[in-house]
Amino acid sequence: MEGKRRTGRGRWAAAGVLLAILFAGVVLVSNALADISTVGDLFASRDVVLVTNRTNIPIVTADRMMPGDKVRGVIKVGNFGTKKGVLYVRPRRVVDKPGPRGGHLSWRLVLRIQELRKNGTTRTVWRGYVTELKRARIGTLKPGQIRRYRFTVQFRMRPPAKSTLSPTVLMGARYKTDWVFVLKPKR
Repeated sequence: MEGKRRTGRGRWAAAGVLLAILFAGVVLVSNALADISTVGDLFASRDVVLVTNRTNIPIVTADRMMPGDKVRGVIKVGNFGTKKGVLYVRPRRVVDKPGPRGGHLSWRLVLRIQELRKNGTTRTVWRGYVTELKRARIGTLKPGQIRRYRFTVQFRMRPPAKSTLSPTVLMGARYKTDWVFVLKPKR
């Protein structure tokens, strides 16, 4: 009995240490990425250089979405090159796992990408089902310019009387993708 208590305490201690390390890592990463404008000096001689504040950090996440639910996230991108560039976004490494009844969540996830302007207004640069987005041009960035974009994903579902797809068909389905931002020199 005494041996089991030590093992349990050891597990809790190890979990506490791991949690502390993860928390410290998150604090360090968030502090390093808080102001992306400080990295401009590193890339002064390049034509276009894309820098983002969310490297390997999810833009939006959701668990157990219900019809009508929305999730949002914001990303900052900047051009630290010497020339104007055109900004594109595209999905990569898409995981579209159907539920036990064969329904794909991607059939009902609507994505809206909006540019958040400094004056408080927004401009929708892309909108549609996540399966429709192959590559979208979302803006042009001048040298030194930083922009913010909001990604909104909504679980869109028509009432059962108007839709041939029942919400229960989508239970257990999963959708995940990485977003790749590409900045190409403007010609």
